[in-house]
Amino acid sequence: MNISNIFRGLCIALVFSFPVTALVAGEMGSASFYLLALLGLAVLVMPGARAPLPREIKLIFFAMLLLFGVTMLSYLLVDTSQVSLRKLVRYGRLLLLIPIFYLLRHIRLPPQTLWYG
Repeated sequence: MNISNIFRGLCIALVFSFPVTALVAGEMGSASFYLLALLGLAVLVMPGARAPLPREIKLIFFAMLLLFGVTMLSYLLVDTSQVSLRKLVRYGRLLLLIPIFYLLRHIRLPPQTLWYG
C-alpha cells in the first residue's frame, strides 16, 4: 500500500470520527483536532503541497490572524489573568484551522465524509 494512501485514509478516519469523539468524549475530540492540525503542519512543510489560494480565503486567514493578534495584545497590555489566558488559548486554536484547511485541501476530502461523520 502506498504511503500517501495510508496518510489519506488516516486523515479521512480522523475527520470522520471527529464529530463523534467531540460529542461522546470531549477530550478525545480535542486530541483528534490536534492530530489533524499536526498532520496539516506536515502538509505545509511538504514541498509542492501548497497551491495558491483564492483572495477570499487569504482574507479569512488574515482575519483569523488579526483576531489572534488583537487578543494577544489585549492579554499582554490589559489583563494577564487565568481567564484571559484561557481565552487566548481558545483563539489560538482558531489558528490551527489554517493547517487543517491545507490538509483537507491536499487530501481532497470527499464532502460526504463530513456529513457521514
